[in-house]
Amino acid sequence: MLVAATTRIQVNISAPAVRIKLINPPLNVIDLPMMQELQRALAEIEIRSDIATIVFQGDGHAFSAGVDIKA
Repeated sequence: MLVAATTRIQVNISAPAVRIKLINPPLNVIDLPMMQELQRALAEIEIRSDIATIVFQGDGHAFSAGVDIKA
């Protein structure tokens, strides 16, 4: 249903909340593929009237080390 074929994020919907998990080991660096997946997911979530909260979490021991500035 939501977000076709993702490799860098996992989206779990339990209205009225959505949990988005960043998955890019070891430190969940936000790279261009993850940004594109996040953009698609957020665009799909935005049009849903049953969603009031979005919770972001990182997979593993870190939320995110930030953005990949080389990209």
